[in-house]
Order: sequence, then structure tokens, then C-alpha cells
Amino acid sequence: MEDPPQGEINHYAIQPLRTYNFNGICIGGLICNDLWANPSCTPIPDPHLTQQLSKMGAKIIFHAVNGGRNGSEWSDVAWHYHESNLRMRANAGKIWIVTVDNCYPTDLRCSAPSGVINPQGNWVCQTDSKGEQFFSYTIDI
Repeated sequence: MEDPPQGEINHYAIQPLRTYNFNGICIGGLICNDLWANPSCTPIPDPHLTQQLSKMGAKIIFHAVNGGRNGSEWSDVAWHYHESNLRMRANAGKIWIVTVDNCYPTDLRCSAPSGVINPQGNWVCQTDSKGEQFFSYTIDI
């Protein structure tokens, strides 16, 4: 980390964490590193936003990722870190997580898996790790 912080941390506004009512279901949303708080990209202690949303009543968290990758060993390390965090945080918060990563460049594995994780921390729907994918899964609340 640079001091003062450099990069994307300076380009995005911080808003209070909140939930939304969607057809009677309490949901939350997180963007990329808001979920896993990668230590090389997070200038503050991990705030466990999934846990906070769960305590606020969220049953499902929608997670949008725009991760970078280059096919190196560290891309593999990041993949495993991201997958472990998604599963552990779903289980810890007893929440569903629906997560999607960008797929560019399509010849490299994404930086994080995409799909649906149940409150026990298990994948119930997962896409292929490369290229543009589509999925649909019914979550019964």
C-alpha cells in the first residue's frame, strides 16, 4: 500500500451500507473488493461487509467483480483466495451470494468464480472459468 493511498481507492465514493427490499426479500449488493477485502487492495481492516449485511437482514448478496488477471501464478493465488472468501463468507453469514466476474480477456481464466453459493457455503450453480457465460438459478427463500 502506498501512503497516501493511490489508485481506485481514490476514485470511488463511499456510501453507508444498506439493504434493499426486492419483492419482499431483503437483499444487499457489494462491488468487487468490498466482499473479500484483499489485503493488497484494502487500506483499512477487513470490514466483513457480508456479515454486516447479514446482520441487517439480507438473505441474498449480489456481488459484481471486475478483477484483473494475467495468467501468472498470482492470478491462480487470487482465484483461490476469492473462491475461499466467497464460500466462507456465505457460510459465516448464512446468506446466499450471487457473484459474477468480468470475462475479459476471454482466453484467460476469470479472476474469481461466478455463480451462486448457498448459505452453507456450497456452490449450487457455477459457470465455466473462462469466457462469457450465462446462468440461471432459482433461490427459494
